[in-house]
Amino acid sequence: MARIMYGVSGMGRGHASRSKVLIDRLLTAGHEVRILTSGTGTTYLKEFYPDKVTDILGLTFSIDEEGIGIWRTLRKNFKEGDRLYPTMKEIQRAFKEFRPDLTITDFEPFTPFVSRLHRVPFISVDNIHILTAGKLSTPKAWRKDRLIANAVVRGVYTLPRRYVISSFFFPELKKGQTRTALVGPLLREEALRQQPKNNGHLLLYAPSETSGRVILDLVRQAKKKAIAYGFPERGEQDGITFREPCTETFLEDLASCSAVITGGGHSLISEALYLGKPVYSVPIKGQFEQMLNGHELQKLGYGLYDLDPTKRRLIRFLKGIERFRTRIKDDQKKCPERFRGNEDAFRIIDEEIAEATGKA
Repeated sequence: MARIMYGVSGMGRGHASRSKVLIDRLLTAGHEVRILTSGTGTTYLKEFYPDKVTDILGLTFSIDEEGIGIWRTLRKNFKEGDRLYPTMKEIQRAFKEFRPDLTITDFEPFTPFVSRLHRVPFISVDNIHILTAGKLSTPKAWRKDRLIANAVVRGVYTLPRRYVISSFFFPELKKGQTRTALVGPLLREEALRQQPKNNGHLLLYAPSETSGRVILDLVRQAKKKAIAYGFPERGEQDGITFREPCTETFLEDLASCSAVITGGGHSLISEALYLGKPVYSVPIKGQFEQMLNGHELQKLGYGLYDLDPTKRRLIRFLKGIERFRTRIKDDQKKCPERFRGNEDAFRIIDEEIAEATGKA
């Protein structure tokens, strides 16, 4: 059995949720796992692996109604600079004590750096490297956001032994991506257990406070029954039921909704599509990865996206729900692996572990 060091980005919950799928699989297979993460990743993963998680410094973004503020983001991270040295010492100590055979990182920047110092091979498992590996076609107006996103992604780490990119869309890979594998979304077991049905409600998940309020107002104007998460309100107001955070209840509401209205986060869009639910995506402006997800979602015919949602566009989405749902079902029949990539990812990880431990 192998010893695996697992670095997980603490930005948002998607990285941690995806990593948990692989960590559970690794532990079930008898491997030893240690986790280095920050922010939301620490909070989320410590619930499941309290004795395996080490909290470290993590990169963060400054986001408001105008999108990601580059200079605000730089200042915010520089303020944490005094934690960098202790963090590197902590990671170095973890590597010396644990002596991993392989490192896996989900967009966490420090573990690949220390892996190289200790001559430990590392692989990347995330969704965001589709930005640098795929041949993408996006609006010209997004060129600045795309350039910034590409620079950030390349700056976090490069040249792992292998890239495993989880995605619900499958662009052609750029020339030279011989060590890159594109697989379907990594879905958590709780989502896979759900039985899809249609109780007629919309599921709202606030992508941010500002855009969440815009979406809420539009749904109220459309007078549609909805269940909402990510808002401070509780109880029922104007046909909208506000719920407190709860994974089990959320997934039940997701599985029984008619459609989803959310931001541009990869994880929720992927789970919604697996369950056959059309999506109206409202990405955070300036966050190119979310904008790309919405753009590709619409190109596939699985829903619509808007950076500035309007009542007219919401009504258009609502009128097209049956058409979107049919397209999703048709594609699921043709290529089910594009909606669920767990098995493909597990196979690749097993191959990499065998190679790292000399058992290939």
